[in-house]
Amino acid sequence: MEVVKQIEKRNSNLGCYRKILRRGIFYKKIKRIDGDSNIKKKLYEGLKTSLKGDVRSYWIERFNKKMSYVFPWILTIPRDRM
Repeated sequence: MEVVKQIEKRNSNLGCYRKILRRGIFYKKIKRIDGDSNIKKKLYEGLKTSLKGDVRSYWIERFNKKMSYVFPWILTIPRDRM
């Protein structure tokens, strides 16, 4: 997460919408980890403090993923290659 934080800080052409999508991907990966809930809580806290990502980022990323089948011009991570 720290690497992504530094990339976002240095790369000025990333819009806030792209950043939200990237944070949603991180949230999804943490959510799908099979492990202790304490570890997940620490990772969620790290995501929130370092990248300011939360469940809203996850919802936006999921919404975009679902709507991209209907509207192919909607921004998604694999299409944008972020």
